[in-house]
Amino acid sequence: MLQKRKFALIGRDWSVEPASEDARDKDAAALVGEIVGRIGFDQLCLDLLDATLKGFAVAEIVWTRDGARLVPDRLVAHDPRRFAFDEDWRPRLLTMAAPMDGIALPERKFVVHRYGVKGNNPYGLGLGSRLFWPVLFKREGVAFWLTFLEKYASPTPVAKYPLGMLPEDQRKILSALEDMRQAGAIVVPLGTEVAYLEAARAGQAGYAEWCRYWDQQMALAVFGSTLATHVEGQGSRAAAETHKEAEEQIVDADADLLADTLQRTLFRWIIDYNMPGAGVPTLRRPRPRNESAHEELRTKRVANAKAELELLFDLAARVPPEKFAEMAAALAGVDLMPQVPLDVLKRLAPHLARARLALTDAARAGALPVPQAANDAAAQAMRQIAFGADAGSDAAHDHGWGALADQVETFAAPMIEGWVAQVRAELDAAIARGEAPAQFGERLLAIEPRLAIDPLGRLPGLAMEAAELIGRGDVKDEIKAKRRRRR
Repeated sequence: MLQKRKFALIGRDWSVEPASEDARDKDAAALVGEIVGRIGFDQLCLDLLDATLKGFAVAEIVWTRDGARLVPDRLVAHDPRRFAFDEDWRPRLLTMAAPMDGIALPERKFVVHRYGVKGNNPYGLGLGSRLFWPVLFKREGVAFWLTFLEKYASPTPVAKYPLGMLPEDQRKILSALEDMRQAGAIVVPLGTEVAYLEAARAGQAGYAEWCRYWDQQMALAVFGSTLATHVEGQGSRAAAETHKEAEEQIVDADADLLADTLQRTLFRWIIDYNMPGAGVPTLRRPRPRNESAHEELRTKRVANAKAELELLFDLAARVPPEKFAEMAAALAGVDLMPQVPLDVLKRLAPHLARARLALTDAARAGALPVPQAANDAAAQAMRQIAFGADAGSDAAHDHGWGALADQVETFAAPMIEGWVAQVRAELDAAIARGEAPAQFGERLLAIEPRLAIDPLGRLPGLAMEAAELIGRGDVKDEIKAKRRRRR
């Protein structure tokens, strides 16, 4: 049953999730995922889950260098009986010279996973404390059961000899009875009566019920229910499926406890050695059913976003230009289009409205060309009509990307100038103190966490989103203009 509980966890897919949406935290999660993916991670988790039974489990990290990085080469599980703990819960190795307190061990060398920790007990309290008596009683019952089966399969032969028979003759009869089990036939003196002592008992209690009872007690201790391991009678399957949810919750708890241990030890040490200052990622082992639900939710969100964009383009085609920005912002304000940020709508509205109006006027006048390819002469002429006299420039050929790039540069300039100012201030301070270049390099490493990169990282994303909406608006207007021309 314990193996079933552990394998239920190991059988789930795992992923390393970043501590935040920061690019550095995402790189840290990718690094940890790459490293643990090649060290036999599932076997490590299986070894650490021994703490569920024993209270704690220990695995030793064998560090190695991989270029400029310090990474685990492998992790080796050890017998927990070889370890003790000091007052700070640090593991100590028991040796012949120190069999009680043990000897100190290197820091960041051993991963210790604990289960059932109460108060100041660093050894934990595993399920073995609850399983000891059920296992012992079942074993004793099986021993008695085997003895009973032996008696039932081969009854005890009994010989009744006449009064006054010599001891030597009695021993001969006893020897003959012992041979009778194998030979099946014996020879005894005249007057000796041989019979079988049959095993007989009454009542409903039996050895099978005894063993089944203790199996149920062990199942209750391990899984919290018995129906998942003992399905009996009509309708029991439905009940077992109901209790399966409770078992999944126990496996979820095991996954959370193990993820917490790995985050505090192995993951943190990898980050501290290779990407100091980055957020420590977390381990996820979701249920397969939950993962399917998440995937379905992501699919629905994509479909909703697509529907909202279609609503936006349809709005640009039907609403007068001077009303487009106001109505689009109003729709976003009441969360009818939550996938499109409000500031993006406000910046995008004038471009879409003006382009739609220009193309509509050209179509009514019969001067709208029909392009056959994305970059042919007709397409260039259409872009010129939509975006004005500058449409023949490189910026127009990329659907306004040049203008968006200029805006990104404008918004990014203050952030970059702020970085340069911080570095310049540290350089001036280093020169004033007469520090060597190496010391200044260490100072730069110290200020690196203060250089906020999130705002700068969001700018290209907003520009890409706006450019995509502009492009889709162009295509939408082009299709509508072609339909009007055919009419």
